[in-house]
Amino acid sequence: MNIIENLLTPGKNRSKDKIRELKAVVLHWVAAPNQLPINTRSWWEKGEVYGSAHYIIGTDGVIMRTLPEDEIGYHVGSNQIDPVSKRIYTDKARAMFGETICSQGMVNYYSIGIELEHLNMNPGDFSEATLLAAAELCADILKRNKKTVDILTTHHEMVGWKDCPRLWTNNPALFGEFKNMVNKLL
Repeated sequence: MNIIENLLTPGKNRSKDKIRELKAVVLHWVAAPNQLPINTRSWWEKGEVYGSAHYIIGTDGVIMRTLPEDEIGYHVGSNQIDPVSKRIYTDKARAMFGETICSQGMVNYYSIGIELEHLNMNPGDFSEATLLAAAELCADILKRNKKTVDILTTHHEMVGWKDCPRLWTNNPALFGEFKNMVNKLL
């Protein structure tokens, strides 16, 4: 696994607040085809919007760490209503994090975020190198924290309204295949 450390400067998108307990590893896509991890990081560094994650994985499989795993990232906040539960955060999020954490908007304090760069907008395919690096990284995080693939989830599964990552939102079976790949590495 090739990880390049390029931490965000403390500020708007890196508060240095600590994660309280790891309850989820949340996978995302950047929604900008063929973007390089350094460009995603630069967008967060500018601080024009809230947004950051612990890792960004490029289409070449190179992983960039932008936050230490023990600090929160701003990757799974929500202020929109899930169309199914009619609440902020999905029923699955409430099951993973608990009612209090969701109702207080504290999900980022209990999760690690991984952004995946992708090849196209529709359907948002990931390269084989991206998927392999993501599986290895997820397996490593789970092993170090004594967790199972049950804590792997997507942004969509947590908020319900966002197609992130689009490929797995539109094809949940493919996310199941990814989790199986991670499980084999465990």
